[in-house]
Amino acid sequence: MSVICVLTVWSNSAVSFPIMTWVYSLDVFAFFYPVFCSVPYCWLMYLERRNNFHFFVGTRIKLNKYLLFHWYSGGLFAFFSLFIISFSGALLSLCITPIYQSNRNVVAEYLFGSLLIECPLLYAFLVSAWRGIIGLIMFSFGYILSLYSKHLFVVLTGPLVYSIVENFSATVLGVSNISLVSSFFPESVNWSYYTVSPYFSIFIGPFLLMTVCFVLIMYFNTIQKKINDEE
Repeated sequence: MSVICVLTVWSNSAVSFPIMTWVYSLDVFAFFYPVFCSVPYCWLMYLERRNNFHFFVGTRIKLNKYLLFHWYSGGLFAFFSLFIISFSGALLSLCITPIYQSNRNVVAEYLFGSLLIECPLLYAFLVSAWRGIIGLIMFSFGYILSLYSKHLFVVLTGPLVYSIVENFSATVLGVSNISLVSSFFPESVNWSYYTVSPYFSIFIGPFLLMTVCFVLIMYFNTIQKKINDEE
């Protein structure tokens, strides 16, 4: 997906630095990345639970350990999927994009702007790794839904819906700099407009998502379980 986006921007744009083709092409990826984290893997856990496969797991391995291994494998899948998609686009951008002369001060416009211009490959590697970490957190959210939700549609679309609602709410409140999309795609934000340090803001969105995951686990393991027992 990243390669297609880069090629689309490359064929229609003139940029000051080769890496900027990659930067400009990531808006679509930043919108749909929750789908890559949840759809390829979370449906499997949902089907295993719905088909009562977990009743037979206990004869070979403890269920909690099995679920933890499932989370490990899915988390690695989410991390490396987003990392490879993001970093491959950067490599392609650096290889095919010519340099044009411009008076634009790119360093002042972006977070870690000097690293973006002076060492774009390292910048792309670090940002792609950061996106992989966010993808891991988003996968964990989808994984929790797959363990407790009764509807496959909720499991597959929950992460994407959360991302859209959270970003919309942050924009309406005028704090889009702390949204998860801004953390995933820091190049989309003009950080000079905000008083809060960007080095702090980019961690707020992932922290809120981890808080949501924790609240869901506590709810399903305590309140919902108690309700089901009473019934």
